[in-house]
Amino acid sequence: MLRTHFAIAYVGQLLKINPEKFTRYDWEGRTIKVHRALIREFLGWSETTVEDANVLGLWLETQVKAYDLKLESLKIAAIERLRALKKELPTPERLERIVRSAIRRFEESFDEQIADFLCPSVREKLDELLETTAKEDDGEEPTSKSHTASPLANLKSDPGRLGINSLISEAEKLKQLRQLELPDHLFSGISTKVLQIYKQRVTVEPPRELRRHSPNRRYTLLATFCWLRMQEIIDHLVDLLVQIIHRIGARAERRVTKGLLDDFKKVSGKTGILFQLAEAAMSEPEGIVKEVIYPVVGEQTLKNLVREFKSTGTAYREKVHIIMCSSYSNHYRRMLPFLLSLLEFRSNNEIHKPVIQALELLNKYIDSRERYYDKNENVPLQGIISSSLSELILETSSSGSIKINRINYELAVLQALRDGLRCKEIWVVGANRYRNPEEDLPTDFEQQRAIYYQALQQPEDVANFIDNLQQQMNEGLTKLDRGMAKNNSVKILAKNNGWIHLSPFAALPEPANLHYLKTEIEQRWPMTSLLDILK
Repeated sequence: MLRTHFAIAYVGQLLKINPEKFTRYDWEGRTIKVHRALIREFLGWSETTVEDANVLGLWLETQVKAYDLKLESLKIAAIERLRALKKELPTPERLERIVRSAIRRFEESFDEQIADFLCPSVREKLDELLETTAKEDDGEEPTSKSHTASPLANLKSDPGRLGINSLISEAEKLKQLRQLELPDHLFSGISTKVLQIYKQRVTVEPPRELRRHSPNRRYTLLATFCWLRMQEIIDHLVDLLVQIIHRIGARAERRVTKGLLDDFKKVSGKTGILFQLAEAAMSEPEGIVKEVIYPVVGEQTLKNLVREFKSTGTAYREKVHIIMCSSYSNHYRRMLPFLLSLLEFRSNNEIHKPVIQALELLNKYIDSRERYYDKNENVPLQGIISSSLSELILETSSSGSIKINRINYELAVLQALRDGLRCKEIWVVGANRYRNPEEDLPTDFEQQRAIYYQALQQPEDVANFIDNLQQQMNEGLTKLDRGMAKNNSVKILAKNNGWIHLSPFAALPEPANLHYLKTEIEQRWPMTSLLDILK
């Protein structure tokens, strides 16, 4: 209201009119209609007719793919569209009706399109996911062994704790979803935000409510859930793979470090010691080590130097790799058949193609019990085996030929795979977060560039984007610089070139309703705490 008052005063000053006349203006008579018509004619605007509303609704149906099914987002898009066309905005109630009608028509068209895309066998498999017991129909979990959970409930469950068992459990879910045989391009061109809303509806509704939907809506909801759930499970499997490989290395490093702590003793002044060694050796090159070197440096100092090198150089890395191979071969190697049979890895970068070829080689020898690869086998080495670990992987036989240790090589391939997945140089078919990086942009991005930028609320001009970002950063730093000196809760510590220390927040007063809630719970269930109710 204050801004409106200033605006009226400013316009009145420009027109040399008393602002008090604004409050006495008749907003209901014929005069205002004439004035509005004159203003619209002067500015080149027009009223929003019924035809304009229909055209706006049809336009909004096409924007749902770029935005989502949220009412507020589409209302903002509709307002910006009308302003761009110089159309007077309708009343908020009418605008909301237009947007809701567009959403409803989009959902009906979308449901019909997806349902027609599904063959009868796929529909039958989707219906089988809703086979439940009476308790689960009411939204309750089965409590006895005789009441088994529905296939849909199993698909909704989380992967659980990291390990081989969770990997096998997720693999079974992925096999179950792939047996549905959903078409590959079922949801092409549809925003993930739209699909997520459909998935959330399936997540919160019990099977009984899902069966009450119309066939088109039911099949679309279930197909959307299974489609996104398949992507999530593939992402979970890749996450488990990355975490397991990291765990193998981290545990091996801890074991090696713990074993070396007793022997490790850092030697200070290594440069001076090396100078003394060189000087003593040069002065008496024909002398005996005990008589020439030990008096200058000392036998114990040399032993400490050797231990320090072994604990920090290639010897340390070799010990870590040996323990990693032992842990991998005794336990984690069981995950390899599951991963290679379920996940399809690809790369668009020629540098990482050897990793993909190595994975194909691992899949080829998955059932073999040979310790080494066949000597005629083409084994990719570039970008997989580092020079420091080549002696552990490339072994020399008695005849002088080079043999490749399979277990050591498999572990090196998995480590290279982990590095490629983390930087998205290697991607997984059917995944979401680990998908092909070339699919990060929508296929119609060039044609719908303005719409997508509008949905992201970002300018199309890169210079404007950089200017806005720099302005926000400057404003934030200026606010921090001005407020920190007066803020007693913030301190700059002289630690690691300056740390920002924030004092803990003061406890807020307990809400009155929380006290009443605790009292009511104590009266009904004396032995139950509020935390137990929350859990």
